[in-house]
Amino acid sequence: NFYEISPSELVEISNAVVHPIEYAVALYYNLSVQDGVFLATDGYMFNVAGIPAGSIVKKIGDYDTTDLDSFQTALESYPHGKLVSVQYFLVNNRNQNFRKMMIIDKKWFPFLRAKRNDTKGKWEYYDCRNYASNSNSDILKTNKFTNSSAGGYSFLDRIYSRDSMTKKKVGQPHKALVHIKFNMPVKIDGTASLDEKLISTCVGVVVDVKLGLVVCERYQVPTTLGDALVTFEGAYLTTASVIFVHPFHLFSILQYDPRAVDESIVSELKLNPVPVSIGEVVDYFGLSMKQSRSMYLGAIVGSSESVHIKTSPDAKEKFIPRNFEYFVGTQNVSGLGGVFLDPNDHSIRGFNFHFFRIDITSGLQASAVFPFLEQIQVSLLSGKTNPVSQMKTLGIHLDFLPLADVIHALGMNMEWTAKMIESMDQYHRTVMVISQKLACVTQLYEHDVILSINGESVARISEYHRLVNNQDFVTITVLRNGNVTEIKNVPTQLFSTLGTTRVAFCCGMVCQEVTLAIQFALGSEAKNGVYISSVFPGSPAKEAYVKTTGGLIIKEVNGDPVEDLDCLLDKVSTIKSGKNLRFKTLDIQDGNISTFSVQLDLQFWPIREMVRSPSTGEWSLNDISAFVGENSEGNVKNNVSEEAEGTWKRISNYVGSFRT
Repeated sequence: NFYEISPSELVEISNAVVHPIEYAVALYYNLSVQDGVFLATDGYMFNVAGIPAGSIVKKIGDYDTTDLDSFQTALESYPHGKLVSVQYFLVNNRNQNFRKMMIIDKKWFPFLRAKRNDTKGKWEYYDCRNYASNSNSDILKTNKFTNSSAGGYSFLDRIYSRDSMTKKKVGQPHKALVHIKFNMPVKIDGTASLDEKLISTCVGVVVDVKLGLVVCERYQVPTTLGDALVTFEGAYLTTASVIFVHPFHLFSILQYDPRAVDESIVSELKLNPVPVSIGEVVDYFGLSMKQSRSMYLGAIVGSSESVHIKTSPDAKEKFIPRNFEYFVGTQNVSGLGGVFLDPNDHSIRGFNFHFFRIDITSGLQASAVFPFLEQIQVSLLSGKTNPVSQMKTLGIHLDFLPLADVIHALGMNMEWTAKMIESMDQYHRTVMVISQKLACVTQLYEHDVILSINGESVARISEYHRLVNNQDFVTITVLRNGNVTEIKNVPTQLFSTLGTTRVAFCCGMVCQEVTLAIQFALGSEAKNGVYISSVFPGSPAKEAYVKTTGGLIIKEVNGDPVEDLDCLLDKVSTIKSGKNLRFKTLDIQDGNISTFSVQLDLQFWPIREMVRSPSTGEWSLNDISAFVGENSEGNVKNNVSEEAEGTWKRISNYVGSFRT
């Protein structure tokens, strides 16, 4: 009886599916059904560890996993964040064993045990999360740091105690450079595909030992949704949380627990608020992919430029840095990234991030990071858990035109020509022009040439930020259609410095608010709707061939307009399981309107959301519509289909320990 010898149980953890070895598979590959358990889909934590789907897991940590019970016992024995070894082999090569290190994840996805009920012809789900065993354990708090927390940072079972945090090692570049590995449980914001490893690596720079602050590249650490690991001296690991993601610039800021790192292995480098000028000499210190160090002394800065990076036509949903300056040295640098230092006091003058591989001698001005770091330090020292969550600036994307073109082609008069030349140095003869703007910016137009802000002539990005950032209103003088116009009381816009803080799962689609990059690319067309950032393999949306590259914006559900994420969840949570949802979408790349239908399957693909708490900074996974079985308590919802053998209930968290 093939039905009887097929696996009747499975475990879901970290979005992976594991079940006993199927008899037919064991027979075909000459395996024993007790060789281990079969990894059907790798999910998040197995994917990050490099353990592929189709593997036979033999051992996790100290536990042999000969069957599903022993596999579940092993996972229940280890807390979230624990680093364990996993022994496995590929199903088609039983003679070659592999061993990988894996970090246990019980945070981002449910930990469930499913059993097939042959009488009812349904699968019954149990919640496996062992709250009792983890309540007093040393779980890694990878998304929160509080000054009052004790323990909890037990990565590799090694905690470095610190008797005093007043003694600091300052100005030792080799101890201030760290290696950062950032893992994302789901694809958001146009980042890597779910079919790929959601892992990125970059160099970080410790800028405050007492508070545990690290500056790193935003391109590799684009969101607070993820797990960050910091390696000191190429040997010592600890976790960190992302506390700042600049909405426009190319940097993020992490925070690790300084008590988890011994003071002998870490140093800090101070930021220099003075921009690097052409002709200055700087020293470079960097790390390679294998965390070996590189050093170049006496590099001369050959140029300093304001950057305009155009949006790629086929990547409108991806983040690009906007409105920043960089400088270029005369000596090539290599590796994963590093810092440019003042040769006298070893203060940071610039950051060489991986994004600049297009020009490997380039550096982001440290002066652009300095005011934000200073604000974060003041907030943390005052006891705030969320130091900086928002910033004010103008929602515009600046390009740069040669001064001569503005004078002769656009008709700038001699009076303003003299003022602009007076505000420029001898190396720069460009002016700023608005190339893109958000729909909420109504008083400024694309192709406006910016001449002055609040009465000061401005031609450099650094001066623009000094005059605009954190202001409620500004007065801007622009050159528009050959005429000089003063525009008073131009309001600035409020932008989050935490990136995306909420995502929802519906029919296997990962949905979020429309990103800033899309708003710039599409303008008013992106004002309303919900962005589909990715689709889970095997989900109803994937089976319906929902587009996963380029991106779609949901405009309507069953004929009703969708304004935002709350609107989407309110509409889909009232639909019966098994019914179809008809989505009307806007294609981000070509602007075409299309529709598709997806069958709502709440048993295997319940509607969930991941939310970052604004007060604690912790992420939580909540059920929006979860199936409540006949053995559970709860009110019956009116939209139950007659053939369903349970009830549906709108809840905010898991109800009980049983779900059918």
